[in-house]
Amino acid sequence: MIVIPAIDIKDGQVVRLRRGDFSMQKVYASDPLKVAREWKAQGAQYLHLVDLDGAVAGTPRNYDIVKKIVTETTLPAELGGGLREFVMIEDALRLGVDRAIVSTRAVRDLDFLKEAVRRFGKEHIAVSVDSKDDTIFVEGWTESSAVSTLAYVKELDRIGVGYVIYTNIKNDGMLSGPDLTMLQKLIRATTQSAFIASGGVASVDDLKAVKALGPRVYGAIVGKAIYEGNINLKEAIRALC
Repeated sequence: MIVIPAIDIKDGQVVRLRRGDFSMQKVYASDPLKVAREWKAQGAQYLHLVDLDGAVAGTPRNYDIVKKIVTETTLPAELGGGLREFVMIEDALRLGVDRAIVSTRAVRDLDFLKEAVRRFGKEHIAVSVDSKDDTIFVEGWTESSAVSTLAYVKELDRIGVGYVIYTNIKNDGMLSGPDLTMLQKLIRATTQSAFIASGGVASVDDLKAVKALGPRVYGAIVGKAIYEGNINLKEAIRALC
């Protein structure tokens, strides 16, 4: 399992939200590229990039920053936020992004998702499963879709989605620990998708607990915990080797 540092971009800055609430935003850095270089220096193997402006607008807004990050760090990265058309996914991959993360459009149009997996390959498509009270949320976590989390993830597995990024919105940015119970339930209910845990990771022990769920856990995203100093990224990576 790999540790994946998160870089959430809004208005050109690195920020973190609490439970996806844009009114509870904290700015951690003014230069996303500088932050990406720091995570690389600490041993990051992969980056999780989120275009928060794009998530709200429904179309990417920070391709220029993303391109600088993937080009200058040479690290593979996944990108989410506003990727709701095939051309947007294609543009993201052309920038050098390794995986495009789809969310809102995938929930509302499974045929779109099926075609995205077919067209770009399951290794280049991840689906963000953003859940609260066992229901999927969309539009940058602002709207309930009324879709069951478990049923949706089972469908993703049937479609052949390569990577599922599971976030319990209530835990995100709260340093309250990841939702291991639901993550384990999703793993047991599926057969092929690899999972990435997101939301709530606060310590190296949390990362070890995620890893203990088994080989289908590909990685864990860490955000606030490394920005606040609760986790030293270099030490966390070493601890999971």
